[in-house]
Amino acid sequence: MAEPQARPARFTIGDIVPSFNLSRPDGTVLDIGGDECAGHFRVLLFGAGASAGAAMADAHRALSQKRAALAKHGALLYAVWPGPPNRAATSEASIAPLFDPDRRIEAAFRPDTQPAERPFAIVLCPNQHLLFLSADLTVEFDAMVAAITREARHFRPSEGGRQPPVLIVPRVFSAEDCKALIERFKTEGNVYVEPGHGDKGLTQDYKMRIPEYGRDDRVDHWLMNQATIGFINERLKRRFLPEVRKAFAYNITRHEAYRITKYEGARGGELHGHRDNSELRVAHRRFALSINLNSEAFEGGGLRFPEYGGQVYRPSSGTALLFSSGLLHEALHVTKGRRFVLLGFMFGES
Repeated sequence: MAEPQARPARFTIGDIVPSFNLSRPDGTVLDIGGDECAGHFRVLLFGAGASAGAAMADAHRALSQKRAALAKHGALLYAVWPGPPNRAATSEASIAPLFDPDRRIEAAFRPDTQPAERPFAIVLCPNQHLLFLSADLTVEFDAMVAAITREARHFRPSEGGRQPPVLIVPRVFSAEDCKALIERFKTEGNVYVEPGHGDKGLTQDYKMRIPEYGRDDRVDHWLMNQATIGFINERLKRRFLPEVRKAFAYNITRHEAYRITKYEGARGGELHGHRDNSELRVAHRRFALSINLNSEAFEGGGLRFPEYGGQVYRPSSGTALLFSSGLLHEALHVTKGRRFVLLGFMFGES
């Protein structure tokens, strides 16, 4: 499960975008993920030199009209031209011009359904995730501003406090991805095996009741289907693993079998935390991964880390939460509804 080195043919919403260079009018290079730009929302309008000049002019004008609204969130605006650096061609530009001479960067983002000579725009989050991709610019710029406004609340300055060393990454799974995984739990793998550390003799999905500490509310669906495992791995490679390497200086290359876990009904038993690597057979685990699949459909069910304070983490659907397997943690009781969550234990070569 090593991270891919090649840039994907097309980036999609939620992907982590590797840094790339574009040229300024004077020929100097701007690293779009470098220190000058990182930590800001970045709006890039592509197609500034396309033959459909009227369409580009409309898009440029529409984006310019949103400048004040975007400036409230510290967004940087760029118009990306497909020719070599040219001061004269951009002397009247109201949005900072950049150049992509061979249109290689443009090609990595242009939607398959977008004609080659039509402008489009992207938004990169402060952490280099692709937040928004717009084709019909004169219609969708309001949606772009709304998306940035929603996301910006997570980046507002605030006084820090005591907190556990956890990593939270949004949009690893889309709403459709979450629904598909829940559907797999409901329709596949309805053979139950005795509780334990997985059954390596089975090649099809299966289920297991997890009675740890006497609880009654948990059922794990173990994923054996290679297509589903491959789909999950691809999502993690494009949207999550680079963040782990950046935040923790660790390269995840392996994982135990993924599980879709259902929590429902009375918990029962004892309520206390545990660690995921405290026994010899699981000492290889470095990180635990948790991705809620239906946060909007249940209440309670948060995760807390008693050694680091009283915060309760309850990420939105599709958002990944990663923490060291050595941290004491506790999954709280689901007070209403049914919680579905993808769980995984991750490790590498060291």
